Amino acid sequence: MKANFSTQHLSNVFAEEGKYENFRKLCYDLNHGNEIFEYDDETGVARAISKHDANKAIRKVLMEVAEITEDDLKSTKTWQRKLSKHEDEIFELIEEDIEFKVETGLRENDWFQDYIEYRNIKLGDDEEFWIKDNTGLFVVAKISGDHHDLTMQHLNSATPMRVHTNKYGIKVGKDIDLIILGRVDFTEWTDKVAQSFAYFILETAFTEVYASTAKVTPETQFNKTGTLSPSTKAKFDQLIEDVATANNSDVVILGTKTALKQINALADVNWISASQKESVAMTGRLGAYEGTVLVEVPQRFALGDTTRPLLSNDKLLIFPVTQEPFVKVLDKGEVRIVERGENYADLADDFRTYEVQREIGVATIIGNYFGVWNMK
Repeated sequence: MKANFSTQHLSNVFAEEGKYENFRKLCYDLNHGNEIFEYDDETGVARAISKHDANKAIRKVLMEVAEITEDDLKSTKTWQRKLSKHEDEIFELIEEDIEFKVETGLRENDWFQDYIEYRNIKLGDDEEFWIKDNTGLFVVAKISGDHHDLTMQHLNSATPMRVHTNKYGIKVGKDIDLIILGRVDFTEWTDKVAQSFAYFILETAFTEVYASTAKVTPETQFNKTGTLSPSTKAKFDQLIEDVATANNSDVVILGTKTALKQINALADVNWISASQKESVAMTGRLGAYEGTVLVEVPQRFALGDTTRPLLSNDKLLIFPVTQEPFVKVLDKGEVRIVERGENYADLADDFRTYEVQREIGVATIIGNYFGVWNMK
């Protein structure tokens, strides 16, 4: 895909009509790895520009918004005063690009698509999630003669539920100042901030999935424990059948790769199909267990700590395929940048610090019977 962009027109980017449009297009193309072309209006010749040149064009936009010239950069006091005067406009541009990248990062995650319902209030979605309880059927009673002493029953209607949100932030130091000075690339910085928020949201969502095992009911029937082996195969098969029967649905088995590999112990290599053997050879685990699809939940480490995996490698979750997305993510929808350290006299290096904030809530709300197998 080829994108057109003229750095000669940057001074018109912020006209009220089509405000920020060229800036948005440029950021979009950089975010998607699209080719970007610069046109010379006098000669009509187009030339492809590099990512580095595109970042320089973005910096030029930010400087024009803040009315900062290259000469102004020779005086810290001069350019910082101008930046402070136009902070709201600069923050708006940065916030929008981060917002776009967070949304894209979440939507491109396959697992996110299947099991997580995402609401962004900025986009006009309702704050309430409507949850339908599918754990019961009408009781059919025998009618004897003229006696109709039956209990009135009602269809389980959906119940509105709200997800509690909290504000989260990233302290990003002097990076915005360094973008203006040309020492940090705009897109690399916004990439890192957006990736951090997307990682945090997914990390919280995956953790919530495993926390849902505490909500299994009835526990005696749908919460089982034991090492997977030929001696426990019948018990494991019964759990799968019970969840399927309770929901009148086929089921899937969810777990980390390490957890799913434990199912290999139940498959006799003398009768598993050639395709199953190939699956084990390629992935280290079966792709399906006796017709039941296995779904890998990607393991994640606690941010900054590779010694602490967040998801249990000793649990297998069994859900009906009819289960609606059960992890509810409520995103207040706007990235907000807040400046910290306004008193420059307190700053040894003359740079200010900033916080990138976002308000998010995550909860697991399940309206179907499901099961859990604990291997410890």
